[in-house]
Amino acid sequence: MAWTIIIEPLAKAKLGKLDNAVSKRIVNFLHERVATHPDPIKLTEPLKGNLSGYRRFRVGDYRLKADFNKDELTINITRIDHRRDMYVKVKLP
Repeated sequence: MAWTIIIEPLAKAKLGKLDNAVSKRIVNFLHERVATHPDPIKLTEPLKGNLSGYRRFRVGDYRLKADFNKDELTINITRIDHRRDMYVKVKLP
């Protein structure tokens, strides 16, 4: 039972801007550990506050914000950011 990983456009853009070694580490983590894990939710932690409802993967100093759909076995990666930037509250105009 393999999970399908969908990287949203904003997360994909961020992944493309990262250092080659870091982006390769993240992609390998998603394909080798997450997609093949029988229950990848166990690899995550729930987010709190304004990010509640999402979960996060930790890959070195980077965090991947994810949304799970258990019915379709899909994981949507909605954001990839350095840990210092992931939890900063963004002021909307």
